[in-house]
Amino acid sequence: MFRWISLLRATALLVALIGAASPAENPAADIDRSIKPGDDFYRYANGVWLGTVAVPVGQTSYDTRALLKGRTSQRVRELVEDAARATNNADSITRKVGDYYASFIDEAGIEAKGLAPIAAEMSAISEIADKTSLAGYLGSTLNTEVDGLTSNADHIFGLFVNQGFEDAQHNLPHLFQGGLGLPNRDDYLDPEKAELRSRYQAHIATMLKLAGIADSEAKSARILALEIRVAQTFAPDSDAADVFKQNNPWKRVNFGRKAPGIDWDAYFKAAGMPTQSDFIVWQPTAVTGVSALVASESLDAWKDYLRFHLIEHYAAVLPKAIVAEHFAFAQSTAGRTSLAIDATNAALG
Repeated sequence: MFRWISLLRATALLVALIGAASPAENPAADIDRSIKPGDDFYRYANGVWLGTVAVPVGQTSYDTRALLKGRTSQRVRELVEDAARATNNADSITRKVGDYYASFIDEAGIEAKGLAPIAAEMSAISEIADKTSLAGYLGSTLNTEVDGLTSNADHIFGLFVNQGFEDAQHNLPHLFQGGLGLPNRDDYLDPEKAELRSRYQAHIATMLKLAGIADSEAKSARILALEIRVAQTFAPDSDAADVFKQNNPWKRVNFGRKAPGIDWDAYFKAAGMPTQSDFIVWQPTAVTGVSALVASESLDAWKDYLRFHLIEHYAAVLPKAIVAEHFAFAQSTAGRTSLAIDATNAALG
């Protein structure tokens, strides 16, 4: 009984938040009284709504969650756009939101700056001179970009800070596998995905060329080859559903023995965690395998890989040609305004 009461209360709250779950303000108007509730309660309760509401273009389904998301997105958009129109006397939070949004949609300004905004980090990659400085650079990319459902972080490793599996009283850094440009490991390993890999290599070459990087064709092949080797270290997605495979406590002092190859002192110092003693490693094969690749693969291969992923990471705020190539490969139709709203909300909340 408690579960049904909770469900009814949750439904009432959802309806209150979105106004109504149908064109009619009274949810009772959705009921199809020609159907006996004992025969098909779902159709009885929702029949009128199902017969009058069409699935929006570009969506495969439509329900109260989609309604809530759509209305919430519209309200967030209004708040952000109002902030962008605010006067110079606006409070600091409003000004910050407005300025962030305005800078994202300033296509002329973005075009004029070219690649200057990433020039310093490009130089940092070029200055990688040995495996210690490579480890330091990789450590500098570790950030809390992932959550507990992510199987491929944006950088070579991802970080998720959360309670320990066996100690709910303390938060621990959870390390995730990452660094792939394609969505998952099978895109690199499945023989039937060869055409996708070919398109991805062409995309890499185009992005490098647009960024003015010489010998883009050869470098794209080298980058893809490195990513395939990274993918080979990945745990399968099915492991993410098995908590026992995720719960791998590692002591900091044991990283060098368990995963030789990376200079872990340099890595964790650059990551801002030089004294952290305890970690949870979700995919030990990836940490062990990537560490070995840091030792075995050439510095030039790693530097090419890092340059490409830096460009890809910031593609949405780089010149138009790079933006167009990035979204063409991703087959995304998101408009500049929608991207700006999402970016502002993600950065400032």
